Amino acid sequence: MTAWDANGSLHENYTAYASLRSLTDLLCEIKKIVEGDEVMQQGMGNRNADYIPFEDKALLSVKEMCVYLSIGQTKCRELLADPANGFTVRIGNRLYAHRKNLDNWLKNQIY
Repeated sequence: MTAWDANGSLHENYTAYASLRSLTDLLCEIKKIVEGDEVMQQGMGNRNADYIPFEDKALLSVKEMCVYLSIGQTKCRELLADPANGFTVRIGNRLYAHRKNLDNWLKNQIY
């Protein structure tokens, strides 16, 4: 790899070339690892997937409901505290929103 030095003359920069080569090798290894993980997750039925889209979830946690509705946690907890709304699900001390009932409730709020 060639580079210009401070005096404006052209010289070989072997350190930069070695770094670039090792970076390229590293990126190739990362790609192999990621592709291998995707194949492994497909074989396991995606049990280890951290992200599940909202369309696939039946219940939304408080944080997920905040993201889904673009509201704060205080307002979200206030909505979930009212059992008459039809979408609140209480499991132990935790509050969840039934997503399909929440969507229906939202449609009824439009006037």
